[in-house]
Amino acid sequence: MFENLYLSHLIEPAFIYYDFPKEASVMCYDIKIAKDYRDNNLMLERFELYLGGMELANG
Repeated sequence: MFENLYLSHLIEPAFIYYDFPKEASVMCYDIKIAKDYRDNNLMLERFELYLGGMELANG
């Protein structure tokens, strides 16, 4: 839904922050790209950097 509704509007650099279930993000859990959510150790804090409608960073 995010890609269909918002991706084409992210022309300027934009950081998108969101919380993500740890179980659904094995890559981030294994190599510690993301950190545990402050109040819930079952969630991770994640971000993505977009520029010109393209994802440039994921962490």
